[in-house]
Amino acid sequence: MNWFRIIGLGIGLSSSVLGYGQDSPNERYKDLGVVFSTDQLNKFGLEFRNPFGESYRYKIGFTVGGQGNYFSPESVYSASDTTVLMTRQTSRRNQFNLRLGLERDLKFGFSLGLDLNLAYRSQFLQRQNIGYAINEDGTWEFAEIVTPENYDYFTDQGNGHQQVIGEHDFAQVNYHFLNTDLRLSLNLDVPISNHLMVHASLAGIFGTPIYLNESDRNDPKNYYPETPPNIFNGSVMCNVGVRYALGKNVSLK
Repeated sequence: MNWFRIIGLGIGLSSSVLGYGQDSPNERYKDLGVVFSTDQLNKFGLEFRNPFGESYRYKIGFTVGGQGNYFSPESVYSASDTTVLMTRQTSRRNQFNLRLGLERDLKFGFSLGLDLNLAYRSQFLQRQNIGYAINEDGTWEFAEIVTPENYDYFTDQGNGHQQVIGEHDFAQVNYHFLNTDLRLSLNLDVPISNHLMVHASLAGIFGTPIYLNESDRNDPKNYYPETPPNIFNGSVMCNVGVRYALGKNVSLK
């Protein structure tokens, strides 16, 4: 999906709605929106907006998302002519986000937004070795990893699986963060009926996660640090969605 084409289409549609959000300041509504984002950690969101003053809205929202490399490439740990040990490293991040913000209405359905995002983020890291061996047909297949002292035992028992001598080298940890971001957005809301609006926006976020603690550590070789390094967050995302007008704010003048 080309997000920039969607936003461009929205801009074109809004050009036909002359004066929307400008000529009728008393026709401003509370609304509830469902928004989808290209930012995987804020993939799905719900937003409530309420107008105040002549040109402003406050916003309360909640977003959730996650990403991971469950099918990450494997790297060679050790190898011989007939066996190989590969290291597979996987990771995943999940985030639950509270969004508080303000928007200022511009012309033709556009608005500028500034939000504070407060989120809980978890980051799970894991590594382990996977064994492969050449079978009688000369092709590689999955092999069970056994220690040198157990290799002869498994062979004598006539085990049907291929075996490779080595270690699993298993390790994992789950880090927990309080994530804080500032989010600046250019928004466009195009009415398509008396109550529905199509939403599109381009947004940038910047901030840093604050480390809280860890759990589920099983790391005998200390592959993972006890305190992860601080990483600055900065990204640009596109968002699309639908907003539903809840009612007319008759108190605006």
